Amino acid sequence: MLETANEQKASSWFVEKAKELPLGDYFLWFGKASGLTFEGEHEWVPELPILAWCGSTPEEVREIASVARGQAALVRHDGGAAVVMDSYSGFLPAEPSKNEVIYELAYWNDCG
Repeated sequence: MLETANEQKASSWFVEKAKELPLGDYFLWFGKASGLTFEGEHEWVPELPILAWCGSTPEEVREIASVARGQAALVRHDGGAAVVMDSYSGFLPAEPSKNEVIYELAYWNDCG
C-alpha cells in the first residue's frame, strides 16, 4: 500500500506493481468507484464502464498509468490479484504539494 502526494511517484508505483501481476485476464477501469454493502456482502462498483484486458506489456501498463490521472484499477477476473489507484483532495504534511491531492494505491496477489 502507498499513500503519496506525488503524482509521478503514484504512477510509477502503479506501473511497477502492475508488472508484478500474474499473466491472465483482467478488468480495467478508470474513474471513481463506490463501496456498496448489500445483505452483508461488500462490493466495489466503478462508475465508468469496465473493459476486458487480456495480458499487457510494460509499455501498455505505462500508458494506462499516464492517462489514469489518479483513478485506475487493473483487477484479475476473480479478484485475486489487482493494483488500484485512487485519489482525493487532501494534504500530507510529510509531502507538501500545491495541488493538495493525495494518491492511495493498493496491490494484492493471492499467488504470492
